[in-house]
Amino acid sequence: MATKYVDIDEEQTHTQRFSDIAEEPCRMLMPIQGYEEKPLVTLEEAVEPIVSYVPD
Repeated sequence: MATKYVDIDEEQTHTQRFSDIAEEPCRMLMPIQGYEEKPLVTLEEAVEPIVSYVPD
């Protein structure tokens, strides 16, 4: 049967991942401010500060 090839724990994790919205806080979050004042740059320029944290 196909169930012997399916990891039940993994299946439950996927189901919970998509159905955990009931546990979300019911409070209104403020919008992110200040980003509109930042300059628009290329992706290469934007990731320069974190390049050293990513392995090749």
